[in-house]
Amino acid sequence: MKQEPFVIERTLNAPVARVWKAITDKAQMKEWYFDVSGFKPEVGYEFEFSGTGQEGENYKHICKVLEAIPNEKLSYSWSYEGYEGYSVLTFELFEEGNKTRLKVTHDGLESFPQDNPSFARGSFAGGWNALIGELLPAYVETGTIIKTAVVDASKEEVWDMLTNDAKVKRWANAFYEGTYAESDWKEGSGMVWRTADGNIAAKGKILNMNKPVLLEVMFEDDGVGSDDPLHIYIERYKVTEKDSGVVLQIEAGPLRKKHIEGMEPMWDNAIVLMKQVAEGE
Repeated sequence: MKQEPFVIERTLNAPVARVWKAITDKAQMKEWYFDVSGFKPEVGYEFEFSGTGQEGENYKHICKVLEAIPNEKLSYSWSYEGYEGYSVLTFELFEEGNKTRLKVTHDGLESFPQDNPSFARGSFAGGWNALIGELLPAYVETGTIIKTAVVDASKEEVWDMLTNDAKVKRWANAFYEGTYAESDWKEGSGMVWRTADGNIAAKGKILNMNKPVLLEVMFEDDGVGSDDPLHIYIERYKVTEKDSGVVLQIEAGPLRKKHIEGMEPMWDNAIVLMKQVAEGE
């Protein structure tokens, strides 16, 4: 018996082009969706991927692109190797200013074996709610980490904490034990964060070195393509003097929300250590 298709809609705080790339770029799909064998938003393109069922069993998904209108609509067939049934998955994107309303429709679920709990409508609903309601927003939406501390030290002492290799190494432990920075601390120079074993954790360039009030460093994220606006992010350290004392404010972004979730606790620890180092503890 034909059933109504499963539909989920979400408004994402991200431009249409970014959302489109997230659902059509193989590398980006792996970050929030599935590790597909390959992908091109072209009619007739065939691909496959594996997924885990209710009991931990593996299912091979077989798909073929049926419709692709850049930044507007993507449809592909969805079936399973070794099981009867045929469904169609459709993504529709609607531009709403700088946001995107995404409508996902999965039609034909009733064609799969209904005596298998992995093919139950509720199983699909749970999966799509997690993917579209949680994982995709965390991947395409961005934010900025902001941390502030009042420091019982002079602006010059705070600046020294930010640019003295030995002192930087003390607070960089908040990220990973033994992390250290390499730079000559001059405007226009490179800057590299290295792990304890010498591997590069992040690399960038000092954009602004206005002693002792502003340090700006641009970093490149090698994990995304250079055509992605989120390929670059800025760390900004501001040192100001207020009635309450010297204030250190750190801004890092824009970053994907999924990265903020992992990095924010580290920055919470880092600013505590920065305050301690600047105050001579």
